[in-house]
Amino acid sequence: MLLSAGCGRKPHVFLLADTQIAHEQFLEDVNCILNTGEIADLYEREDYERMEEALGKLVKERKLPGGRESLYATYIKELRLAFHIVLSMSPVGDQLRNRSRNFPALVNCCTLDWFDNWPEEALRTVSRQFFAANEMMEENTPLRDAIADMFPKVHRGAHELALKFYEEQKRRVYITPKTYLDGLNLFRE
Repeated sequence: MLLSAGCGRKPHVFLLADTQIAHEQFLEDVNCILNTGEIADLYEREDYERMEEALGKLVKERKLPGGRESLYATYIKELRLAFHIVLSMSPVGDQLRNRSRNFPALVNCCTLDWFDNWPEEALRTVSRQFFAANEMMEENTPLRDAIADMFPKVHRGAHELALKFYEEQKRRVYITPKTYLDGLNLFRE
């Protein structure tokens, strides 16, 4: 993927979820790519030949000095433009905090997006489109609209009960958009 992005100028996205991290060493390589754009000793002689073939003309056009260092620097620039990493990690527990501390590029070289609960109107829109896509009931009937409007209320009620459960038992239960979609699928079944 790195060679294709850096040499071919093809945009690539590498998606890595926290459930896919079997060994913390995976994050060491991700940390290096985020921080410097490279992984030490990753490329072999054939890879450098591919870089020269793909980027040699670009190096000459930019009037950069010849040599492997200039070629490699151009490759890293092109790679940074075309290769993106998306990390999906849950804030539940200590793992995210520990990984952020052990691999600082996960914080310093990334844009963090924290996702909040969906607004009720978005939940209602999703449920209506879900029923339309699955052709479960006749379109624009009072029953279908009432059921579609019921799902956001149930979801909000579950969220409120999860907060109450945390206050009483000090145990978190997460009510997520995935939970909402699972509820819709359960209803369909």
